Amino acid sequence: MRARIACMIVALSLLVLALTGCSTQEPVGSPDIRGIISAITMAETGDGGTLLVMGEIEDNTTYDRAYISVDADVEITDMDGKRVAFRELSPRIEVEVWFTGPVAESYPVQATAMRIVVLGYDTP
Repeated sequence: MRARIACMIVALSLLVLALTGCSTQEPVGSPDIRGIISAITMAETGDGGTLLVMGEIEDNTTYDRAYISVDADVEITDMDGKRVAFRELSPRIEVEVWFTGPVAESYPVQATAMRIVVLGYDTP
């Protein structure tokens, strides 16, 4: 009987590990900012850089302007989930950004991106 219980515990543990190990890190909740990329600076390595995003505070966002540091490993996708390279970003693109870590409460705030979703292009 003890062997059967031990096997069940091991099987359930493996199942939990398999399910959590295969999941991608999804941001929890609403984006921190939604707005238009106003300025972009490429890192010398070409993998990442900084964005100035300007928008409006909405019911489901926290900030209206932010300088955002984007590391090479930040997940950038379009609305369909297709990967987008940082070098493909440019001014006048509308994005949603989720932050990670502390936010410098200057104005505009300074933060590090966890995830960026490209919503489309701003029309003139």
